[in-house]
Amino acid sequence: MNASRSACGVDGVQAAVTAPSPLVRRAALTLRAAIEGLARRRRRQRLARATLLTLQSLDARTLRDIGFDRSEIPSAASEVLGVVEVTRARIVRSL
Repeated sequence: MNASRSACGVDGVQAAVTAPSPLVRRAALTLRAAIEGLARRRRRQRLARATLLTLQSLDARTLRDIGFDRSEIPSAASEVLGVVEVTRARIVRSL
């Protein structure tokens, strides 16, 4: 048996198994990168949702203490998570 090939039986038929071609390897790497990108995006979405829900659960006094109005919650959460460009001076200073 050759070192780069091995035989495997499927219903009595012997088939040679070789290393994947460069095209198959590139396709696999592209698929892996796409799946990892989707996973990162999903994690970011879950974090954004959790941040939004946490800020929304705060009462008006607590929001005022940290310098937010209830109407600013969605945009502030987006800025903190890096979804949109940072425009608030207090966030820019804290980075």
